[in-house]
Amino acid sequence: MEKIKNWYKKIFNGNLLIAILLMFIFIISILISMKTGLSKHPDESIHYKAVEYYQTYNLPPKFIDKKIENTYSVHGESRLTRLRYILFFSGKV
Repeated sequence: MEKIKNWYKKIFNGNLLIAILLMFIFIISILISMKTGLSKHPDESIHYKAVEYYQTYNLPPKFIDKKIENTYSVHGESRLTRLRYILFFSGKV
């Protein structure tokens, strides 16, 4: 009985619980990514077009710009209207 109490205290007092939770999240993420195929999410093409924009240009576009017409989703949202550095760096890489 004492061993169980010590094990219980180790898990909930130390970093072991955090490690277990992170491992669980990692495994779930891997399983989701393996199950979902390419081009299954509705905004994948929008992200791709936003990255393509930054392959050519260095500055974010103006809100109404002919160059970003094809980056709007069916919901009227573009990834280029928000300042997101990850798209810029992805386009440069």
